Amino acid sequence: MFAFLRYIFGFVRFTATGGFTERFINLAAGKRIPIWNSKNTSSGFIGDTTISGYREMAEIAKKSGVKLHMLGKHGLPFFYKKIHLRAGLFIGAAIFSIMLTFYSRSIWRIDVSGNSSISTESVLRSAEKSGLYIGAFKGKIKPSVLRKRITDENPSVAWVNVNIDGSFARIEVLEGNVKPRIKGEQVPMNVVAAEDGIIVDMKVYEGEKCVNKGDSVCKGDLLVSGTLYYENTDATVLHTARAKVFAQVKKDKKIYVKKRAKKTVYTGKTRRKDILYFWGMKIPLFIFSEPQGEWERTEIKRDFSLFGVKIPVSVSKVLYRQTKTVEYNATLAGARSMSRNEAEKFEKSFPEGTKILSRKVKVSGEVDTYIFYYSYLVNENIAKSVRINIGR
Repeated sequence: MFAFLRYIFGFVRFTATGGFTERFINLAAGKRIPIWNSKNTSSGFIGDTTISGYREMAEIAKKSGVKLHMLGKHGLPFFYKKIHLRAGLFIGAAIFSIMLTFYSRSIWRIDVSGNSSISTESVLRSAEKSGLYIGAFKGKIKPSVLRKRITDENPSVAWVNVNIDGSFARIEVLEGNVKPRIKGEQVPMNVVAAEDGIIVDMKVYEGEKCVNKGDSVCKGDLLVSGTLYYENTDATVLHTARAKVFAQVKKDKKIYVKKRAKKTVYTGKTRRKDILYFWGMKIPLFIFSEPQGEWERTEIKRDFSLFGVKIPVSVSKVLYRQTKTVEYNATLAGARSMSRNEAEKFEKSFPEGTKILSRKVKVSGEVDTYIFYYSYLVNENIAKSVRINIGR
């Protein structure tokens, strides 16, 4: 029992040489300094004492003329000190153990292959909604749900396969000219023109074609009918018409730019913060809150690898730059640049897959405003599905 307590509180092995050893022992006894496992040897007096007792021996060693030397330090306090000095090693070992645990139970990396027109980010966004993301537990991933979500949200994907090998997930997609998916596929539908234009190409998947390549159509004109008549049975059947109809379409945009304009400039004030992403968790490495007011935010993300393999741990460095709005007199060149920025926003509103064939710009001016007239000729899919109204 005493040996256990001595280990818990720690003890020191010492030797006292020279001087008057007996006086040293008597003075130690007078100060109630505990000494055990003691013996006289040819090299001097040897014994064990407590940590505090050894500190007090320095004074009585001077009085008795002996030289005090420490032979060894034993017990829990000294072991803890060793651990404390090597805290980084133990923390690293603990983190490594946690990582190994997650390695066998979670997803570290997701690869997407087979996609060309559809972006990898789009596939990954759909996968994340279904539970597949960096740090996700493998036991909660349902490939069938994943496949349905990806094909539903990305109509150009004809086929999806999801393989999970260890901590790696592979999503294979196959694109193709598949039938467009229409909400409520069992509801009878016609395909009509969403815009005025001249038809340049058609791909009819279901229904009866009502126009041909080269025809001019107006918004709302019937392009593909979902009402089919079968002569052999003398029956009329309603279908869900499906098609892609590409046409040359004219688009116009009028953009106004004030001659007394406003612009955003930097004030020179900045704030920085770091964010740790650890197995899907977002851990802020800062104490201040998000800055209020006019600030521009940019983020640079750094991924980490272990033995050349990407792991679900990354650090983002976020830079905030304060801005303010100032007024200035816009030149024609400056106004043209501003109108171009607005025109680019307008172009992003075009349907997916639209190709701009030509873009013309004219400008006129009023007392306090520049007016820019943008004229486009584009090739876009003008097919629009509308429900067939069935009379009672």
